[in-house]
Amino acid sequence: MPEEEPSERPSGFRFPLIVAWFLLAGAGIAAVGVALWVMVFDVDRVAARRRKRQGQGVAAGAVEDGKAGLVLDWLNDADNLARHGRFAEAIHTLLLGVLDTLRTSRDRWSAATAREIARAHDGPNAERLKALVHASEIVHFGGRQGTSGQYHRCRLDALEFDPANAAAAS
Repeated sequence: MPEEEPSERPSGFRFPLIVAWFLLAGAGIAAVGVALWVMVFDVDRVAARRRKRQGQGVAAGAVEDGKAGLVLDWLNDADNLARHGRFAEAIHTLLLGVLDTLRTSRDRWSAATAREIARAHDGPNAERLKALVHASEIVHFGGRQGTSGQYHRCRLDALEFDPANAAAAS
């Protein structure tokens, strides 16, 4: 049997194995970094686009005549959400509108949450504000389905905070 000669290895430059592993690890880390960067910035962009799209549909019928326009704006937003069966969001919109009305009509509280503001509110309709906060917490944060009846009760409570606009909104 003829003896085979050992094949010659090609001459030239070869990376040491450790350098190849470092390059591979660096490429993996770079890929993960780019993926995270894209997720962080792209998620914000997509969420902003979605909020803008939803806002255009909800605020289509807003009235723009001074303070009454602002109040009617959140009332219209809430009514539009309720018309589409989104009662939890509509109730929460009513709460945000009432809190904004209270913020602009009174001094700011040191409270940070709606529940704390309701506790600190000693003006008229304090019980209605507490009921509105409670309903919003149940349907918005508690994950329960809102109903048309709940929305209409909360809407009546919300209108009590600005009687001048209650007639215009009806």
